[in-house]
Amino acid sequence: MPIFKYIGYKEDGSEIKGTLEADSTRDAIMKIKTIGIYPKDITKTAGFRKNIFGVKRLPYILPAITRNLSTLLSSGVSMIEAVEALALEQKSQWRDILTDIKERLSAGASLARAMQAYPSIFPEFYIRIFLNHRRP
Repeated sequence: MPIFKYIGYKEDGSEIKGTLEADSTRDAIMKIKTIGIYPKDITKTAGFRKNIFGVKRLPYILPAITRNLSTLLSSGVSMIEAVEALALEQKSQWRDILTDIKERLSAGASLARAMQAYPSIFPEFYIRIFLNHRRP
C-alpha cells in the first residue's frame, strides 16, 4: 500500500504533519479527515510501508520501544505523553510513526487502533496485546 505524507490543521488551528498508508490520494484524504485533521497538502511518497525497515533493524527497535512504553505507563505517565516521549527518542521513520500514533491517540483512537495503521511494522499478535488496554 502506498505511503502519503500530509500537512494539515487540527481543529485548534495548529499545523500538523504526518504519514499514513492509503490506497489512493482520495483514501488518504478520507483517513486524515477521519482523525480530525483538515488536509492542506498530501503527497504520495516513493516507497511502500513494508520496505521502510530492514529485517535486522525491526527486532531490536520494537522490543526496546515496548519496554520503554511499559516503564513510562507503569510510572503514571499518560499514554499520549509516553508515546510522544518515545517519538522524541527515535530517529527517521520510527519518529514519524510514533508521532503519527500519538496524533491518532490525541484524536481519540486506542493504541491498538493507532498501530493498525502500520500492519507491516506492528504484527497482529502485537496489536492484540493492546486491545484490552484502557486509556487513563
